[in-house]
Amino acid sequence: MLPLILCGALSLAHLGAPAPPASTSTSIGFLPRGLTSFGATVDGGWLYVLGGYFGEPHAYSIEGQSSAFMRINLHDTRDVRLLGDVEPVQGAELVSWNGQLVSVGGMHARNASDEPSHLESSSSVALYDPIAEAWSELPPMPEPRSSHRAVVIEDTLYVVGGWTMAGTSKGANWATTTLTLDLADPTPGWESSVAPFIARALGAASAGSHLYAIGGIAKGRDISSAVWVLDTETAEWTQGPDFPDWGFGVSATAHGAGIVASGKSGTVYSLTPGDTDWIPAGDLAHGRIFHEVRSESEDSLVALGGIVGMGVHGRVRAIERLSLAADESPRIERTVIPAPMAARNRFGLMVAGRSAYLFGGNNSLGQHDFEPENFVSEAWRLDFGSLAWTPLTALPIPRQTIQSSTSEDGSLGFAVGGFGHNGEDAVTQSSSLIYDFEFDDWSEGPSLIGSRSQFGLARRGKSLWVFGGLDYDPSRPKGEVFDHRTDILRWNGESESFETTEHVLPEGRRAFAGAVHGDRYYLFGGMADGFQPVTQCRAFDFTTQEWLDVPSPAQGRVGADLVPIGNQLLLVGGSSPRSTGKGLTPNHSVESYSPITNEWTTLVEDLEMDMKHARAFELDGKLCILTLHREGPGRVELVRVEIPPAPEPAVSPAGHSQH
Repeated sequence: MLPLILCGALSLAHLGAPAPPASTSTSIGFLPRGLTSFGATVDGGWLYVLGGYFGEPHAYSIEGQSSAFMRINLHDTRDVRLLGDVEPVQGAELVSWNGQLVSVGGMHARNASDEPSHLESSSSVALYDPIAEAWSELPPMPEPRSSHRAVVIEDTLYVVGGWTMAGTSKGANWATTTLTLDLADPTPGWESSVAPFIARALGAASAGSHLYAIGGIAKGRDISSAVWVLDTETAEWTQGPDFPDWGFGVSATAHGAGIVASGKSGTVYSLTPGDTDWIPAGDLAHGRIFHEVRSESEDSLVALGGIVGMGVHGRVRAIERLSLAADESPRIERTVIPAPMAARNRFGLMVAGRSAYLFGGNNSLGQHDFEPENFVSEAWRLDFGSLAWTPLTALPIPRQTIQSSTSEDGSLGFAVGGFGHNGEDAVTQSSSLIYDFEFDDWSEGPSLIGSRSQFGLARRGKSLWVFGGLDYDPSRPKGEVFDHRTDILRWNGESESFETTEHVLPEGRRAFAGAVHGDRYYLFGGMADGFQPVTQCRAFDFTTQEWLDVPSPAQGRVGADLVPIGNQLLLVGGSSPRSTGKGLTPNHSVESYSPITNEWTTLVEDLEMDMKHARAFELDGKLCILTLHREGPGRVELVRVEIPPAPEPAVSPAGHSQH
C-alpha cells in the first residue's frame, strides 16, 4: 500500500512567458519503490512507468531489475494500476504518440547477483495501446541500444546516444548515429544518419521541429555539458548553449514553447528555441540523477525517481509537482508513513545531509508517564528522499528531552542532558554523548555542571552554549525539587566538561524556543517557576555580551521550536495559554520574526496537524515539522512548508540593550 500524502493547492505559470521567480516542488505521492533508469511518460492524466533498477548501483543483476509496467493517477497518486509484467529491464525509453505508448530498447541483466555481470542491450521496439491494454511489436532498431534517449516529433520516432552492450561495459559499442522511424508507416523500417556527438546517459527533448540532445557522458568518461540541436526540417545539427548543471543522468522534456531539463543539483532549467542561455525555472525538493521530469499539463511538471548518491537508500520515491507561478503564500505538503520507532514524543533530533536522526524519547502518549519502561534508547535514521528507515546504534542510556546540535563541520552530533530514570526516580541528566555520523557510534561527551532538561543548546563556531533549563530531582526537600537555572554554560569543543560563564539569564525559564541567528541567540516564551508562562523575549549578543529585549509574538508559547531560515526566525509548535479559562492548548500557527524589522508576522494560521510534541527544522530552505504523537501503530507525519523570502538586510538588527 502506498503512503498517504496530501498537498496544498498550487498555482502554475506557463513556461513560454518571461521567467517568474524560481519556485520549489511539492510532493504529490510516491513510487511503490525507488527506481533509477526507467521509462516514464505522461498521457491522459496518467503517469506511466516501465521497468527500472532498484538493486545495488553498479552491481547489476536480474534480481535488481524491475519487470513492472504501471500507471499512476496524477489526480490521486494512491491509485496505482499494474498493467502486467514485462521482461525485467532498465534504461528502456517510454514515449507517447497519438494516445499510445512506445517503448524503445533498454538493458537486460542475464546474471544473478552472485554471478559475473552479463548485460545485454535490446533492439526491441513495441507499441502499447492503453485502451486495449495490449502490446504490439514495431520494427526493431538496426542495433541494440541502452543508456540512450528517444523523442517523438510529429509522427517520427528519433533515437539518440547510448551504446550496445553484450557482456560488460568494457566491450560496449558506443552509438554514432541518430535513428528514425515513421510511426505512422513503420513498414519501411529505420533510417540512420551520423550524429555529431557520442554520448550516453544524456537527456533529450523536442521543441517544435527541433530535437535537443543534452549532456551525458562521453566515450572518454568525461561528463559533457554540450547541447546539440537537430533541425528536423533541414536535418542539420548545431550547438546550443551549454547545460549549466551536471550533464550525466540528466532528464529533459518538452514543455510549453521550449524544453526543460533537470540535473543533479535539483534546479530545473528552461530553454526556448533562439535563447542564448538556460533560465532557472524552479527547484525540486530532491536533487538527483537518472530520474525523469515530464510535462504534466501546459502549466505543470512532474519529477520522479532517480538517485541522490550511489547508495540504495539514496533513491527518491517522491513524485513531485513543480509550479512555476510566483506565489507569496506558503505552500504546504504532508506525508504520513509507517514509523518503526517506539518513541511517541520528546525524542532527540539531529538533521545531517538529507536525513533526520531520531533517538531516545518516551513511548507513551501521556504527559507524565515517567516509569523506567517509558524511556527509550533506540535510534533511527529517516532518509527524506527514499523515506526509508535505518536502525542505528542505540543510546547507552534511555532518556528523553535531549538537547542536540551538530559540529561545525557536520561530522559529529551532540546529545546533551535530558530526562531519564536513575533506578529510583525520573530525574534530569548531566551527561552528554557525541555521535559519529560516519561510523554510527556514540561516545562520552562533556558533562554539564549540574543536571538539566528543557534548556537551550546553541552552537557558535566550535563552542556549545547552554541557556536556562530545569534541574529536577524529586528526592530533594520540598521547595527545592524544581530548580530553574539562570547560569549560562559553555564548552570550548575540547575540554572534558562545560564551564560556567560570567553571564546569567535575566530570568529562569525552561521549555522555551531558542535559536542562533547571526551573532545572537534568541529566546522566545517558555515556562518559569510555578508553571507560569514567560512572555518576555530576549536575545543574547555573543559579540557585545549583552542581553537585548525583543518583541513578543502574538501568543506566548511553551515547548515550541525556533527555526532560522534565511533572514527570519520561524516560531512553530508548542502550547499557548487558552483564550478562555486556565491551562494551555496546542498552537497550530507559524509565526515569523524578522531581526531586520524587529517585527512579527503570522505566516500560517493553522497547520491542521497534531502539534503536540512536534519537532521543527529546516531542510532545503523549507520549514519541516515532524511528529510521532499518534494513536495506534507507529506513524510519522512530516509536513513541509515553503517559506516566502524575508526582506534582505538593509539596517542593523533591532533590539534594545539590557545588562
